[in-house]
Amino acid sequence: NIPVIMAPWQQDYFTGIAVHGALMGYTDAQEYINWQKDGWLSRRFDAATGMNPYDGVAYNLDMSNSGGTILTTWAAIESATLTYCGDPANGCASNGSSFPTQSAYAQWARGALGAALTLYPADVNLQNALNFVQTYGTYVDQTSLRNDPTFNVVKLQP
Repeated sequence: NIPVIMAPWQQDYFTGIAVHGALMGYTDAQEYINWQKDGWLSRRFDAATGMNPYDGVAYNLDMSNSGGTILTTWAAIESATLTYCGDPANGCASNGSSFPTQSAYAQWARGALGAALTLYPADVNLQNALNFVQTYGTYVDQTSLRNDPTFNVVKLQP
């Protein structure tokens, strides 16, 4: 069986685009962000779910077990990522106890979380996830963002 893998950074790109669509009045985009905010966007950075929060920006996450069954909990995804996807030669691996130092994946997550907070400014889970990324992420400091403003997404004022 071929494992099902998912790239968090691709989801973060799409989330940013969907937020812009929602701000432009597209109800499908708003519905998508509403669906994503309590699961994908915030929970991948919540250690209480059984997910290593540093793996919230892994290059790829394994989304199925060795039999091809799609996983439905963060703990199972983390376990599969460590078990089946733990070899960097497979294109995915756990980040361990820190964010990757040679990637902008934390920037992309920061942008997606910041964009979602534009729609849901009082969402505690989104804010907690953003705080985690802001505190421990790489290339999310002001100097890095000034040097490459591509992902410097801030909350828009209504």
